Amino acid sequence: MLLLALMFAFSVNIKSQTETTDKQFWPAAKLNFDLPRKFRLQFVAERDEEGATRIQSKYSAFLNFRMKEILKSHLKHVDSDESYYLAVGVGYEHIYPSGENRLVIQGIPRYQPGLGILLTDRSRFEFRWLTPGYDFRYRNQLIVKRGFKVGRVDVWPYGSGEVYWDRKYHAFNENTYAVGAELPYKHWFMLDTYFKRQNCNTCSKEKVNILGVSVSLFFGGKKK
Repeated sequence: MLLLALMFAFSVNIKSQTETTDKQFWPAAKLNFDLPRKFRLQFVAERDEEGATRIQSKYSAFLNFRMKEILKSHLKHVDSDESYYLAVGVGYEHIYPSGENRLVIQGIPRYQPGLGILLTDRSRFEFRWLTPGYDFRYRNQLIVKRGFKVGRVDVWPYGSGEVYWDRKYHAFNENTYAVGAELPYKHWFMLDTYFKRQNCNTCSKEKVNILGVSVSLFFGGKKK
């Protein structure tokens, strides 16, 4: 999975030097609730285009179960999900105004190869009810990040790549890659800013440059 994401996410199909690249801004807000017995409930509201023909609003709810806590010494992240080797979950997404509904099943293993680096290899299976019809999509995302202390502030720069396989086309038709930084505050807040490149050979806009900002709030976790 790691090699799959690396191979596709950083391959850019350049058709001509004069091809137009669209520019977009994608905001997001996330509420995260740590529940008993290692469960996590998450609500997400965001605006993106993600393969559509126009900017849409997406509303999501996910329930994850985390397994096998990472005990090796590393800089603790405000997001408690980062402290587990594996999380599995199920979720629901509604897209407006297209009316699309999705059932999502995901597995999120994490690795620590050393030097304080954290690797996340997320596999996501999306069962999509469209207007009209039904579709299925598989997504594999690799994230490489490392935490640093800058004075009294924690900073988590990262790079990521993701590939999409769509049942409609029976092919990997879309890939994205991104660089960004997470800025946590105490045990309850995090600001994530990033630049993302989206390449899609079946979309109305084949190439999109994205500036993204995500705000996350955390409830019920252990204080740092």
